[in-house]
Amino acid sequence: MVLRWFVIRNVHESYRPFFYLQKMTGLGPFTLSPHPSIGKRTERYGCLGYTASFMLLYSYAMYSYLWTANTGHLYLSKIVTIMENSYMASEFVATIVAIAVAFVVRHRVRRILWQLSEIDEQLCTLKHPIDHVRQHLLLTVSCGCLLVSVLVLLSATIGIVTSRVEMYVLDTVDLLAMAISSFCSLLQIIQFAVMGMFILSRYYAVNKTFR
Repeated sequence: MVLRWFVIRNVHESYRPFFYLQKMTGLGPFTLSPHPSIGKRTERYGCLGYTASFMLLYSYAMYSYLWTANTGHLYLSKIVTIMENSYMASEFVATIVAIAVAFVVRHRVRRILWQLSEIDEQLCTLKHPIDHVRQHLLLTVSCGCLLVSVLVLLSATIGIVTSRVEMYVLDTVDLLAMAISSFCSLLQIIQFAVMGMFILSRYYAVNKTFR
C-alpha cells in the first residue's frame, strides 16, 4: 500500500492526496476513476447517501453551536456574541451549500480530470510530459502541512478555552462536527487553487511545446 502511494502515472493519482481530504469533509462525492462515464445507479445512491450524511452532520454542528453549546458567556459584549454567532451560522450554511453543489457537479469534476489526462497523453507524444510524481509530492506535502496546522490550531484553541473558562464544557461529538465543518470551509477555497495549479501546469507545458 505504501509503495502504491508513490506509483504515480496520471493526473488522477496526482490529485489523490487532496481528494482524500475532500472525502473526509464531504466535498468528494465522486470517485477518481479514469473514465468520465456516468456512474451506475448504485454509485449514484452511494454519492447521495454520502452527501446527505455530511449535510446532516453540519446541520447538527450548526444547531449544536448556536443552541446547545451556549458560547455566549465567553464574550464580554453581546454585540461580539451576535457577530460571532452570525459568522459561524454563515459558515455552516455556506458549507452545506458547497456540499450540495459538489454533489450536483461531481461528474464535471471527473470530466475535467479526464480532459487533463488526455492533454497529458498529447504532451507525452510531443516529448514534453507532465511530471506527475513532482505534482503528487508537492500536493502530499501541502496537504500534510495543512492537516497538521489545523490540528495544532484546534488543540491550542481547545486548551486555551478550557483553561480560562472552567464552566465551558463541549461534547466530543459536537467538537468533532464543528472541527470538520471548519476544515471543510477552508478546503472550499483551497480546492480552486489546487485545480488551478493542475490547469496552469498543462498550459505552461503546451506553451513551451510550441514556443
